[in-house]
Formats: sequence, C-alpha cells, structure tokens
Amino acid sequence: MKVEFNEDGSIKLPKEWTQRSSTGSSSNTIEGDYVDLPVIFKKDSKVQYNKETDVYFRYYYHPKGSGNYQQQDFSYWLLSALKSGMANPHPDCEVIDKVLYRIKECLSESTEFKIAIMPSHSKGLGKTPFRWIAQKLCGGNIVDYTSLLVRSHDIEVKHKDNTRDFQGEIESLELDTKFNIKDSIILLMDDITTSGTSLNAGKEVLLNAGTKEVYCMAVAKTVRW
Repeated sequence: MKVEFNEDGSIKLPKEWTQRSSTGSSSNTIEGDYVDLPVIFKKDSKVQYNKETDVYFRYYYHPKGSGNYQQQDFSYWLLSALKSGMANPHPDCEVIDKVLYRIKECLSESTEFKIAIMPSHSKGLGKTPFRWIAQKLCGGNIVDYTSLLVRSHDIEVKHKDNTRDFQGEIESLELDTKFNIKDSIILLMDDITTSGTSLNAGKEVLLNAGTKEVYCMAVAKTVRW
C-alpha cells in the first residue's frame, strides 16, 4: 500500500479527527463526549477519547469486513506495522516513525509520567513487538516502564470479537517489583483497543498496587462503520 503524507509530514488519514467545540475549547470529543484532557496530554493535542471504554486513542482501525473499504488498506498496514514492531529493517519504518511522531506530539513535555504497556497473552513478558514501539516514546519527562506488567500464566488469545474476560485478565497480571509505582502517574498503552477490557484490567491492577493515576491509551481504536 502506498501511504501518502500531508505537507506537514502527517499521514493522510480519514477526517474522523478530534472535533473542536464552537467556543474554541481545548476539550476533545468522540461521538459527542467532551472531556478535559489529563495533564499527561498537551491541551491542544488531537488525541481522542472513548467515554464508554475510558480509553484514549489516536487513530481509527477498520477491520476487514467493517464496511469502510476506503480505510481497510490503511488499517491493514497499521496493524501489520504495529504487530511487527519494526524490530528489523522494514520498508514501513519511516511510516511508523511518523505515526509515532504524531502520538509523541500529543504527550506532555513537562509532566513526569511513566509509560507501561499491556503484555501479550503468553506467560512472562512475552514477545510483544509493541514494547519496542512504546519505548521510542520514552525519554525526558517520560520514563520507560514498558516491562512493568507481566503475565503470571498464559491466557487464551482474544476471541473473535477481540474481548477477554475482565476478571481473568486481572488474575493473569503481575507487577515487576523492581519498578517503583507508588504515587506515580502511568500511561498504560496498547496497540489496538476494541472493548477496552485488557487496558482497564491493567489499570485496576496498577491502581490497587498504589499507582496515583492511570490513563489508558491505544494507538488505534477498532470501529466497524
């Protein structure tokens, strides 16, 4: 797939971006839900928020058969790039760097916080290419906690509807004790989110362990329109 860019270097994407209120507010919206962005995001960023799942995201992901044929090619590329992790030389490296740039520019440059990610379904850290991607967002005021969450045991791969059992997710998660999370602010990330079950399970584990604030964010949110 040929990926085209705008003059400012951003990828040409569908127009389902964050909408602004007529009053010029910096609040962000999706499907009519206005929210004030937490301090880990820049107030003028284009991060979007889904109130139903309590997850922030940057792009839309249209799975095969969703009906939005114009965006399926881009969605296929995005999923492929995120899952590969760009660990080796890859023709999409430049493109994923630009996507990461667009996520990075949403994040605060002054508030200190940590980035953690959801582990794969395998015991331990598992092979999670997204960890490599998330690490590229770290530096300066953003601390690398991408190895914080681990699986205590294998869990089933997500069902066809991309959901898992919430309690089962919680019971499968452990924290690497070498990381100090007490009173921390953590941005918990994943590549693609659908129901928000995994991210919210991770959020609950972190809050119960003493984290001050946890915000969930995915690179893209699955939509079927």
